[in-house]
Amino acid sequence: IFNNTLYNIKASSGMIWLSGSIASPRASIANNIFVSNGSSPYATWFDGAVASQASLTNNLYFGKGNGPAEDGAAINANPLFMSPSGLDFRLQSASPAINKGAASVGSVVTTDRDGVQRPQQGAFDIGAFEYVN
Repeated sequence: IFNNTLYNIKASSGMIWLSGSIASPRASIANNIFVSNGSSPYATWFDGAVASQASLTNNLYFGKGNGPAEDGAAINANPLFMSPSGLDFRLQSASPAINKGAASVGSVVTTDRDGVQRPQQGAFDIGAFEYVN
């Protein structure tokens, strides 16, 4: 699950979730922006699943406290969208998501939601949109 923007999702079970047990990680979750509505958890584990089954890195979390401890490169801050009320989730120039993404997604994620080539300015941005000045 790479370079998504999840905004104001109302899901008491979590914005993303894993279910069932398995010995090795089965989900890679990187470079996503999670903006909770304040009551929805960022991630939830069901039916024997545990957080170690997911590889979390370089995600940004906002609205429900800090992100999962398993995300060793988590950013806990306002993503500074252009106009979330207008559904414009492009990043403002001061966004903490700019140039903070994991490069490991480069073979899978080559463009953003608007078709802009990734990365710009030498590093990947977090979220669905790559910042272009």
